[in-house]
Amino acid sequence: MEPVLNAGQQDVMEEVEQLLSSQVLSEIVPRSGAANFKHSFRVLLLGHSQSGKTSLFQRVVQRGHASRAPADTAELSVGLELGHRSFLAEDGCDVWLQIWDTASGSHLDTLLSDYLCPGSAVEPDAVLLCADPLRTEALSTAERWLNLIRLKNPSIMVLLCMTKADLLDPCEVPEGLRRLAASERLGVVCCSVAHPPECDCCVQAFQQLASALYRRKEKGVAAQAALRKRKEAVVSEP
Repeated sequence: MEPVLNAGQQDVMEEVEQLLSSQVLSEIVPRSGAANFKHSFRVLLLGHSQSGKTSLFQRVVQRGHASRAPADTAELSVGLELGHRSFLAEDGCDVWLQIWDTASGSHLDTLLSDYLCPGSAVEPDAVLLCADPLRTEALSTAERWLNLIRLKNPSIMVLLCMTKADLLDPCEVPEGLRRLAASERLGVVCCSVAHPPECDCCVQAFQQLASALYRRKEKGVAAQAALRKRKEAVVSEP
């Protein structure tokens, strides 16, 4: 059954649809600001409502100290927001991440799921799947997004991000999420905007993702080069 949208949700839905189909997006998406970077990737933030996506986005992209508001007073994100930041790979190469913060809700999740498909306007190279481990819906939402990603585009890299880590024992990721990460072979990072900026745990989560994307790309380039050499060797044989 299709969700019934109120007037505000319908307005947001229409704005997002216009953005995702606009000429402006076709000019932004290819790799906004990445002209001087050899390595650039698109990252989509997904997760349940109030999972900390926007606070994480603000801390990393806007370099601000985003404090955590109580759940009953926190403002909910609407639509999409685009940002970017560069990171250093292990060998010193600059890696440019184009980062998309997304709102949550069935009316937007259905739309966003279509853009996971290969060749879509905002097809991501990676998804940072945010989960507040203390929320009951964290596991079911993570499972649902993972199923969609595996179905629509298995090549998307997924990193599971435990937000609000200051409320957890560092070694005590909830059992359900821990099992999900193990069964899906997902990397797991823990961070919290409640930590002071100098802690940089939020930035480290994106640093880890940037490094993993860079290594995968370099591995693919090396494999293609080896394949070309083999083909050349076969052609040159008498």
